[in-house]
Amino acid sequence: MNIGCLKNTFIFILLLLFLVFLRHINMIQNFDISQMKINLNVRVDELLHSGKGLEKHNILFLKTHKCGTSSIVNLFYVFGIRRSLNFVTNPFKRMLDINDTILPPRRGEYYNVQCAHAVYHSDIEDRLLPRNRTFYTTIIRSPVGLFKSSYMFFGGDRRNSDNFNLTLDESVRNYFRQRDARKRGKDYVPLDLVINSASHDLGFGHYLRKNGTMDEKIKQFISQLKKDFDFVMINEYYDESLVLLKSFMNWEYRDILYLNRLVSTSERKKQNLSEEVVSEVLRRCMVDVQLYDAFLDIFHERIAAYGPDKLARDVAYFRKYRLNFEDSCFDKNAPVKGQFQINTWNFSQHGLVDPTCQLLQYPDFKLTNFISHLQVTDDFRYPDRIEEWKKQQLDEESKRLIKALKSDYGS
Repeated sequence: MNIGCLKNTFIFILLLLFLVFLRHINMIQNFDISQMKINLNVRVDELLHSGKGLEKHNILFLKTHKCGTSSIVNLFYVFGIRRSLNFVTNPFKRMLDINDTILPPRRGEYYNVQCAHAVYHSDIEDRLLPRNRTFYTTIIRSPVGLFKSSYMFFGGDRRNSDNFNLTLDESVRNYFRQRDARKRGKDYVPLDLVINSASHDLGFGHYLRKNGTMDEKIKQFISQLKKDFDFVMINEYYDESLVLLKSFMNWEYRDILYLNRLVSTSERKKQNLSEEVVSEVLRRCMVDVQLYDAFLDIFHERIAAYGPDKLARDVAYFRKYRLNFEDSCFDKNAPVKGQFQINTWNFSQHGLVDPTCQLLQYPDFKLTNFISHLQVTDDFRYPDRIEEWKKQQLDEESKRLIKALKSDYGS
């Protein structure tokens, strides 16, 4: 082939490449940006699952009652604040009704995080936080431990002070007798914040309205949760759960830091239930029992996949890391008795100026208000309406938090 022919071929190839480039530019110009955003997020999610090391930002944490969630939920708030994420939230209600009014995400963006109390509804949640780009997780607790904590907080112990003259065991027996006095159908299954509490929060009530036997409804309920949730944490394996979550989310240890909140020191809580009452609790909490057994098995499979020895080492490191952080936040020389016989401490000098210490200890319902303000102002780092928010009746703790956040995140 002569030089002239080679030259013409080279020019033809360049022209062809140029046409392809023009075609590419035209496609970009006519591309819907909002659609590109969704596609990019699907792509990012694929990369995350492929183990490339990118951290996940989109997470649904179904906050169950009396499962140790008050400590966990604040770490999600801290994570979101540091990354200017959008929360599914209602600043005026402690219980999030996802069918009701919720705060919209910032303009042109979508929801990243949900971690408030809510009753789970698969279809609605998928519209708010699509499962193809969101990590779904929650935490559950052994049925007896959950019942005991729920009963003391929501049940007869809290409603009737006369019960404190009885042992916890006697008080529970009275509670069961009072419930049995109400006429119910033969297929009735209790479902509230005391009995079958976890199943109540995870949406079993939707299945009670379906056709079929009770066993069929429970199986459908658990089967759907297995499909929907990427990881169900176990309260009795609290730190192990968080270390596993860190691995799934490609987070750092600092992202799973928590401070023990709402841990009661009540002597009554230490009373054991008799074998007879425990058997009765397990019978009545039949849905929670099957739920817990199913996901405890899956949890042990997760441990096996991670490596039991590796998990033990990582948990030991995390506990030391977390305790050092907690010690830096508080002056532990003088414990303070808080509401509901909660033991806490005053902030150390470091804790008074460290936003992470403040946020992790802040009451979650107040933090929801704060998050909502930042989301509405469209800027997490520079809240331009901070003075307006401060005009609300804020306590000194809130004012210190705002000042610390402005200093730490606004620098």
